[in-house]
Amino acid sequence: MSTDSDAAADHIVEGVNLSDSLVEASKVNEHQSPFHGSDLEAVQKRLSRIEGQIRGIKKMITEGRDCKDVVTQFAAVSRALEQAAFGLVTSQLTYCIEFPQEAKEAGYSVEEVKKLLSKLR
Repeated sequence: MSTDSDAAADHIVEGVNLSDSLVEASKVNEHQSPFHGSDLEAVQKRLSRIEGQIRGIKKMITEGRDCKDVVTQFAAVSRALEQAAFGLVTSQLTYCIEFPQEAKEAGYSVEEVKKLLSKLR
């Protein structure tokens, strides 16, 4: 027999943990936003790593490091930011699918989230 927790399988999308079930059934009425729990924690961790990478880039520039090395780090930061944003938008889309009425009341329809996703291209 499958439990609710069994049904909430985790997925890794570009290093961001996105759960299939964003909230427990008992918390549906309390749910205001998908940006919580493991989704939020994963994005916050990624942003903390990005902050460290940016500090590293600043130090590399100050030290006069080779341009190729600095540009490589810029590219890594850019990709990491895209992944963090994609993780948040994917989480929002999951929320819209799982809780369409709440999402609509919060101002997030599937169409709105599609627009957000298109901004990341």
